[in-house]
Parts: sequence; structure tokens; C-alpha cells
Amino acid sequence: MRFDPYKYWQTVQITRDRFYFLDVTGFDKFLFTDNFDEVLLPGRTIYITLPGRLPSAAEKLSVITKLDGSAVFDIGRVSK
Repeated sequence: MRFDPYKYWQTVQITRDRFYFLDVTGFDKFLFTDNFDEVLLPGRTIYITLPGRLPSAAEKLSVITKLDGSAVFDIGRVSK
């Protein structure tokens, strides 16, 4: 998807780990997390996660697979 680089740099959320590597935890309306219980998001939320890791309230929309048919990501939606 196209995203304005200027807007990205205005809204990016960055953390620095103990080795001084930078991790992007989010930008604009996008948030990257491994723990869905830590973050409460208002409204409709789309999740893209490892297979079997969708929140219990999520409706599974799609599965992204490898060429051999094994699952790589689950995509789900929660409407609050």
C-alpha cells in the first residue's frame, strides 16, 4: 500500500532495545504487537497474526498460505 513517508515520520512510534536496534511499534493507525491483551483498540480492528493466535473475539477472515498450503498468517476482524 502507498503511505506518505512524511506522514510516516510524523507518526512513527519507535523503541530502542538494549543493543540499540530500533523497533517500529506502530505508525498512524497501524500497531505491531505480540500481546493483544495489552492493547485495547476502539472500533473495528483488523489482526494479522501467526496461525492460531487471533483473539477469541475475532472473526477469521482469511488465511495466508505458502505454496505448499501450510498456513503463515491468520487475518481476523473484531468489531467493538
